[in-house]
Amino acid sequence: MFLEQLDSIDQTDVFSFCGLDLFGPIACKDVEHITVKRYGALSTCFSSRLTHIEIVLDKSTEEVMSAIDRTMSIRGCIETIYCDRAKE
Repeated sequence: MFLEQLDSIDQTDVFSFCGLDLFGPIACKDVEHITVKRYGALSTCFSSRLTHIEIVLDKSTEEVMSAIDRTMSIRGCIETIYCDRAKE
């Protein structure tokens, strides 16, 4: 049953429509052993339910756009991204 569902997914459909959510902060130590905050960008494909996680340094627009670019370089072109407008 599961393999039949995988065969029915067209390769162009994977990550064409996905959701994006930021989570964190996660306490990490950098090279100099200083504790810093990092966030995660979770992309979820709506057609195949695959997930992709990218590390984000902060919640700025530039960092989130870089995470989306890195996701697209690995998973392919994203046609539509849905995300919530949650407050902190």
